[in-house]
Amino acid sequence: MNQYAFDRSWGQEDERLTAVERQLDPVSQAAVDQLGLAAGWRCWEVGAGRGSMARWLAGRVGSGGSVVASDIDVGP
Repeated sequence: MNQYAFDRSWGQEDERLTAVERQLDPVSQAAVDQLGLAAGWRCWEVGAGRGSMARWLAGRVGSGGSVVASDIDVGP
C-alpha cells in the first residue's frame, strides 16, 4: 500500500497545512457560495484535513443544518 506523501510527523506539517488552508479555502468558499449554500443545508466534506472548511460550512448552515467531515487520517 502506498504511503501518504506528507507525513503528519514532519516538523513543518502544521505550517504546510496552514498555508494550504490560507490559499485554497477562499477558492472553495467562493465555489460553495455559488451553490447558494443556506441555513438548514446538510453538507459532507470529503478530505476535510484539519476541518477549516467544515467549520466554515457549519457557520453557514447554522443550528438547523449539519456538516459531516471525513478524512483518511483523523488522528491528532
